[in-house]
This record gives sequence, structure tokens and C-alpha cells, in this order.
Amino acid sequence: MYRLLSSTTLTNNVRWSEHNDLAVIHRNGLEVLTSSPAVDSTGFVHLTWDRAKTAYPPEDTQWVNQRIQSPVTRHMLETGPAQFRSVAWSPVSHGFAEGCGMVALTLDHRCFLYRNQRGPPATTSWKPGVELRPPPENMQDNTGLGMMVDWSPCLRLRRDPVSIIAVGTSTGYLHLWACTGVRTRHLASIQVAQCAVHCMTWSTWHSSHDPAGWDHCTILLATGTRGIASIYRLELGIGELTDEVPVKFIGCTLLRTLFSDEQPWISTLRFIDHEQESLLVAGSMGQVTVVNLTADSSASHCPIATYTIPYASAVTGITWCSVLRTLAVFIADGQMCILRLPTVTSDNSSSPCTPVFDELLTDRLNDYLSQLVRHAYNLHHRKPDDGAQGEDVCKAEYADNAPLSGKRSNFSLSFRGASSSITGQYVAVNVTIRTPFQTHLTAVNDESFVFVFAVDQAFTSLTWAFDQFQSLPPAGPRRTAYMWDLLQLIIDSREAIVSTGVDTEVKLELDTTPSVWTLAMVDERLVEIRDRLRCLDLPDFDISQWIPKNVPRMDSIDNDGRVLEWSRLLRTFLTEYTPFYNQQLLIWIWKRSERVPWLKDLFKSSALEVRQRILLHFLYSCLLVYSWWLRSYPPSSLSNTLKVWLAINLRLAQNHASKVPYLTAATDHLSTTLSQYLPKNQSLSSCLKHWAMLEKCPLCAQSLVVDQLDSTHCPQGHTWARCTVSHLVLAEPTNMSCAVCDAKVLGLFGKQSSRDKGIPNDSVLQWLSNAIDGCVYCGGDFYHKLNIA
Repeated sequence: MYRLLSSTTLTNNVRWSEHNDLAVIHRNGLEVLTSSPAVDSTGFVHLTWDRAKTAYPPEDTQWVNQRIQSPVTRHMLETGPAQFRSVAWSPVSHGFAEGCGMVALTLDHRCFLYRNQRGPPATTSWKPGVELRPPPENMQDNTGLGMMVDWSPCLRLRRDPVSIIAVGTSTGYLHLWACTGVRTRHLASIQVAQCAVHCMTWSTWHSSHDPAGWDHCTILLATGTRGIASIYRLELGIGELTDEVPVKFIGCTLLRTLFSDEQPWISTLRFIDHEQESLLVAGSMGQVTVVNLTADSSASHCPIATYTIPYASAVTGITWCSVLRTLAVFIADGQMCILRLPTVTSDNSSSPCTPVFDELLTDRLNDYLSQLVRHAYNLHHRKPDDGAQGEDVCKAEYADNAPLSGKRSNFSLSFRGASSSITGQYVAVNVTIRTPFQTHLTAVNDESFVFVFAVDQAFTSLTWAFDQFQSLPPAGPRRTAYMWDLLQLIIDSREAIVSTGVDTEVKLELDTTPSVWTLAMVDERLVEIRDRLRCLDLPDFDISQWIPKNVPRMDSIDNDGRVLEWSRLLRTFLTEYTPFYNQQLLIWIWKRSERVPWLKDLFKSSALEVRQRILLHFLYSCLLVYSWWLRSYPPSSLSNTLKVWLAINLRLAQNHASKVPYLTAATDHLSTTLSQYLPKNQSLSSCLKHWAMLEKCPLCAQSLVVDQLDSTHCPQGHTWARCTVSHLVLAEPTNMSCAVCDAKVLGLFGKQSSRDKGIPNDSVLQWLSNAIDGCVYCGGDFYHKLNIA
């Protein structure tokens, strides 16, 4: 089953409620997904209005029901091109009836509050949005409201539940509202910085846990701005009985200021309140810092560990697993790493964070994968005797501070992917497997537990998915792409084990049932699943007729068994199952070579012939699937970009055909096939130039040129590349700045130029679906610093 980590915050734009509802911000609205197992629904509720007449939903907006096939109930609030910033859910213990909830979101510098009453799909309703707006005397920043919103845990004052809504602004103000579930009241407006409040987090510890503190409550709130993380203690008391919300704001005290203005923007913050520890985790550009808040309060800051993120990428989200004492850190360019936190000693010293998992994960998981695995999971765990809907396994996932309990529990490891039909942008999803261990883990090899368990759960979940997948009707390329996503998960899992150096076996003792995995067993499962895929029906695709008889075995190019098996496996997958992702897979090899030691040594060794042979095997496979692709689609469906892409690869293959004889058959066939798209009496070179010159640079209107690395540039030096949906996107926008924080954008998400790292520029194809929608630091819009008439 694919889910985000339940009851946690991954980014400002993706939030779980304590009812396991999911709110996801789109570029065009807010969508709420309800996945309660008690509601077996296929309903889809869509709220829309005429944005040409009003930018915000009118009071008399009517809900429209549409019946579609879906495993969840969706509620879509569509706002058009409004600038969404963040979303937050109310706490579940807010005095609401079961199934109710509130959600706050910020858009176009305004904050709105929505309340819903869950019911059957046809009767689910949402109250019209109520704008949260400070009193006139507190409106020092009329245009700055609505950067970041967060909701505190449920507090109790004289037994009445109340929570605090905090809204940070782009001008450095923090507005606070008290909410009782039905009514809200503005408490205070505080200036916490001179720049945008980009992130904030509430502590789950507060003094109202103590019955003696019901007349007075304190709670910690941390805010992140440009290089500074500030920790405040808010004090609340009982207000006047005549007040609509009887809560009084007593004061706000600045406890600590962490870091300095010289640090990069704080992109995400997370409080971790675990046992006797209170930790604050701050993610910024290129690093994660863990601060011990239980230390002596006289110290300005007490960092206990710092981990440097590869490629200096911005941290976009942090989640916490208390049982394994690990942080899952999500990074802007598609990476995820798991960090094991050190144990703090009595003298407040500790070892640095240990990186447990640091892999570039697949970014093409589609909605098929999510729906099928969810469906298979529900079927697998349905109670056989009473025919009920099944156990509520969703709520058994690890939440903050939740110990293992009951006879069965869940362990979650996140894979990052794109669920295009749900979010339109990249979000983090994960495989969850139900395991038969109870209250504790015993004698676990910490260094290898996560990796082997990831393989175990991936195999189990994929097996369920395969069973469901065989019943799907043929869907042509989409079906093939779905298979590639499944196989990519297996490759990632196996490589995670290989990269640890665990070459023999790893024992997992889960209660009294030991489980032993060896690499040989992993390979057996890979072969089994690969064989199952070969038995599936692939319409109009017979790869055997395009494979020449004299293709040499991979055994002849290197004696390293790991390289042989890995290369052969990838070549098989590429040749048989991936008609669209061959360029991305080539980039995948390049990027892996920087992270896997033995592969890095291989690519940087003096054995140039070995390196060329491996890459040419992939090039050969690319040509095969190109030929199949051209046979399967009419000429009218080929874009000029694809024609250029094909021609460039063909030219590259022709240049190497003399070195690798078996490339000749593939290049001749592709050249013949491609020639049918050429105008009469025109060569491939002239057509390649013609196709590339059809586009104009959006910045300076000069003609674009495509070079051999599949990047596109104009004579003025503006470098462009195409994203996965063929939109031209600026690849290295060094001339762009953020409209809010004025931060220069150096490459994608602040990266250095991809050329500087020796990675071909077409690697941007993996990253650019929504690359320049907003500043990764503060969410502000980009603008061009160019004088263009």
C-alpha cells in the first residue's frame, strides 16, 4: 500500500490529518483525499466556480457530484492560478464529532479556514471558507499575510479544548488565532523577523498536560527565516466569560535564536518530543541540524549533530520514526535519506548523525501503482470470517511518539514519486507492509535492517500488485511504463543492499520468527518477478526480432560479478520494458556512479573500453526500443522534439558503429525508419537543424539550437531543456531572482550547473516538471532581471 507517513508533515504543501485524510496543494487548488476504510466509496466531489467573476469561492457555491472509479473520496477546491503557500489540519481532539475536521490554507496573501462534516460520498459537505484577517490595528503588513500556516496541538484551559492557528507572513509577522472548533478569535500579531517566515513548527509538549495547569498553558513554537531559527514560548490564560473564545494571550518570550544571518534559508523545521528528549530539527540548503532543547537554557544553541546533504539541495520535509530513532529527510531534487540520531549522553556530547539510506529514488510512480497496491493491500487484509471491511490498518502506522502496540504493526519506508493524477507535482509516497512483530524489536542488525526490510516489503507489495496487474486490460505504453515503475523499485532495493557491503547474509529477528536474506535469495526473487513479467501480454511488441544473433554476452566485457549482474539486469529491463525512459536511465547510471563506490571506480578507471562497452550496450537497447516506438505510433504523433531526440541518438550510434559491430543492424534499421519522416531530398543533418530551429527563445525570441547533449540554447546563451511533458523550461536560470527574498537561482533548486558535475544536460528531464513554480526557499514567484522590449 502506498501512503505518505501518516500523521506527519512532509512539506508545507502536503499534510495528513489525524483522521488520515490527506490535503495536497495543487498549482490550481486544494484537494482532500479521504481514505477511511469504513467508507467504501467511488465518489468524487468537485467544487468549482467562475474565477473570471470572483477570485474566491462565493457563499452560494454548490457542490457537484461526479461518479468515477476511485479508491478514495476526493474533495477538490479549485482556485485557478492562485498562489498557494501552505495547508494545515486541525487536531483531532478538538471537540469535533468523529469524522469532522478543519483545514486552513493560505493563498494570494490571504488565509482561509474550511470546516467539513464527513459522511457518505453523496452527502459529504464543506462549509464555505472563512477568511482569517487580523483587526485593522494589527494590519501592519496588508500585502504580507499568507506565507505559512500551522495548527498547534489541542490545548486545554478549564477542560475546554482549544488550539492556536499561527500564520506567518512574507514581511516577518506572526498572527495568532485561538480556535475552539466552531469559533475563532484573533489573539496577537508579533513581528519575528524582517523577512519572510518560511516555515514553523509547534511542539507537542505543553503544560496543559498537567491538570494543575488548566488555567494557564505554555507551548513552544519555532519559526524559520533567512538563516535563523527562533524558538518562542507562548503563554495563554483564561479570558473573559463574555469573550466569544474565552482565551487570553499573556505573552510571547524568545527563548533561543539558532544559527545566524550567514546561514542559508531555513527551509523546514520539526520538533521531536521523544521520551525525555526535546529536539528541534532544522533543514536548510545542504544540511540538517539537530538541536538539543533539553540542554542548559543559558546556551544560545546546542547542536548535537549536523549532516550535509549531497549536491547542496534544499531540505523540503522531515519525518520521524521513534522506534528506530531515525529521521527521514526529503530533498528538493528527488532524493531521500534516513538519518539515525545519536543518543545524547549526560555531558551533552554525541557522535554525528549516521546516514543509513542515501539513494536517488524513482520519480515516476504513477497513480496506477498507488491504486493497485492500495486495492491489493485491502484485499489481502480483509477479515475472512465476518466479511467486514477489514482492520483499520492505516491507523496502525508509526505516528509521532506512538509505541508499537497490538499483535500487528506497520513499518514504513518512503520512496519518492510523482502521482500526476492526484497532485500534479512530486510528492513522497511509501510502501507499507504489515509485519507479525509485536511490542519490540530484538537483536536487529541496525546497519542493515532498513535495507533488507525495504527489499522484503517491496517484494511483498509488488507481488500483490502483479496479481492485480494481470487483470488490467492492455493499455499500450502506459501499461509498459507501469511495469517499469515496479521494476525500478526492485532495482533501488537491491542496490541499497549492495551499496552497504553486506555480501553474505543479514539476520532479522522479529519476535521469535527469524528472517534471513542473502543476495542470492534477492536475485532469485528478481528472476522470478522478471519471468512473470515476460509472460504478460505486451501488445505489438516482439523484441526478439530486433536482436541480432551476434550480440556479445556481458560476461566478455568485465570479470566483476556485481557489475555483470547489475548491467545485464538493467539492460534486460531497458530492452524489454522501457520504450520511453532510456535517456533518463542513462542519467540514472551517471548519477549512481557518484554514489556507489564500485560503480564510481568503474566509470573513473583507466579501462575506457569497459566503460564504453557498458554505455554502448545501453545505447544499443535505446535504438531497439526507438525502432519499436516508431513502429507502434503514427507519424503524426511524433513531435519535433522527439524527432530531434531520435536523430541525435542515431548520430551517436553511427559514430560508434565501427567500434561495436552489432550496433550496425540497429542503426541501419532506425535510420531507415526515421527517413520516412524526412522531407524529400533532405539529409538527416539538415533535418536535424531544421527541427531544432522551429522553436524560439521565450526570453529573447532568437532561434534555439539543440546540441549533442540534448540541451537547447539560443545565441544569447540562455540554456533551455524540455521537461517530461515537453514544456520548455529554463535549465540554468542564472538571470532569475525571487520576487520575495531576492535570492538568485543558480541552476535548478540552487544547484551548480549540471555541466560542472560532468552530468549531461539532459538530466534535467528528470527534474523539471515543476522546477520553477516558486522559490524553494520562501515560495515566492520568480521574475526576470532582463531589459527586454
